[in-house]
Amino acid sequence: MFQIHRSLCRIQIRQWFGYCLLLTAYWLVACSPLPAGCPPQCQSERLVEQDLHGANLENAQLLEAHLHKALLEGAHLRGANLTGADLSETNLHQADLRNAQLIGANLRKANLSNANLENANLLGADLTNADLGGGSRNGGEFYFGATQ
Repeated sequence: MFQIHRSLCRIQIRQWFGYCLLLTAYWLVACSPLPAGCPPQCQSERLVEQDLHGANLENAQLLEAHLHKALLEGAHLRGANLTGADLSETNLHQADLRNAQLIGANLRKANLSNANLENANLLGADLTNADLGGGSRNGGEFYFGATQ
């Protein structure tokens, strides 16, 4: 009898532990502003006005993503591909954009103050009224051809 009771207790503990893991996993996924599978592949995602403060999006494929007015302050976007993305009025203050591809991106009125744009490719990007104050290139290249 004692053996049966002990086995039932183990089963209940395992079920309770499994239930806790399931709730934790649900909470982590449900609370993320990023859709499933993003990163690395986030093409044409609608992340308008999302709080992605400090998010790790290194090497993410954010092609043609809609990030209008998103909060990406301090985000890690090193090597990210933001080709054709709408980053208008986005807060990229202190964001790491080293080696990022921003070809043809809309950066109108974006806050890029103190952002690291070392080796970033901004070819054809629209930087009309963007704040580039205090940005860091650390002596690296800065590929422009952008409209200002």
